[in-house]
Amino acid sequence: MKSIVRFLAVAALSLVALCSCGDNKNNETVTEQALPGFFAIVDDLSNNATAVYSDLSYSVRLNYDKMEATVQISGLKLPDGTSYPTMTLPGLTWNVDKQGWRVIKGSAVTPSITGFATTPLFTNFELKLYDRVFDFSGTPIYSPGACVRYTIDSRYRVLSTFSPQVLYGETESVSASGKEFESEGVEYVVSYNTDTRKLAISMNNARFEQGMPMALNIDLKNIDVTVTGSSLEFNVPSITPSIGDIPFTAFPITNLRGSFAPGDGLKFSFHCAPGTTDEEYDVTVDCGFNDLPSL
Repeated sequence: MKSIVRFLAVAALSLVALCSCGDNKNNETVTEQALPGFFAIVDDLSNNATAVYSDLSYSVRLNYDKMEATVQISGLKLPDGTSYPTMTLPGLTWNVDKQGWRVIKGSAVTPSITGFATTPLFTNFELKLYDRVFDFSGTPIYSPGACVRYTIDSRYRVLSTFSPQVLYGETESVSASGKEFESEGVEYVVSYNTDTRKLAISMNNARFEQGMPMALNIDLKNIDVTVTGSSLEFNVPSITPSIGDIPFTAFPITNLRGSFAPGDGLKFSFHCAPGTTDEEYDVTVDCGFNDLPSL
């Protein structure tokens, strides 16, 4: 019997428990993975109604010998008030793409469901999962990239992921006087509020010019977003950042625009004119899930 067992520490950002086991009968290698704490943005394509739900969970079972997958969904609801019991989607296929994401797909999938009058049809289904383990002060934290997209009965379109998510990447700034600066040490924490349907971005350890006396921890809160396909897009004329709960009025930000795609990354840009200096800055941020910090 083949057997693979992985243990990861559970902490604030740890969202997934992993276990793997072999099949005694056919000696096939199978892994099972639980994905709790997801939310879902559900669009009714027939009338443009949208609802947002929290507390969804997914369970993924992968057969490595047959490259087959089974996904279980719990907690799914629809804008018309329909609440589904736990559903199991069999007969899915999976592979690993060039970027290292595990991609699970299926079309015209009829789930296994009990205690429900009408069985829905998953017109299409895709779950992408990218494993990442961060080392925070000697503690391994599992914080994957994850994106689940599917359409039910050719009518309900679902985008599902979890919040918050941590990303790293390139932060580039150009000052009005032409000074260029690039940093890869900024931590971006992206959070989506399912009650307000607004996004928040925390920029931790941010610097915009060589020789800045101190790095900044800045929060951008209550960002209006538009769901387009598999991304949350935003375009905000002006916003006042905060440090903690205190407005940081000396650092006004304008022309904030970009997108967060749970299956891709975070990209945005903005202009800032700090009141503490004569300089102004144009900042661009490009974070992918495979951009890991140098700790």
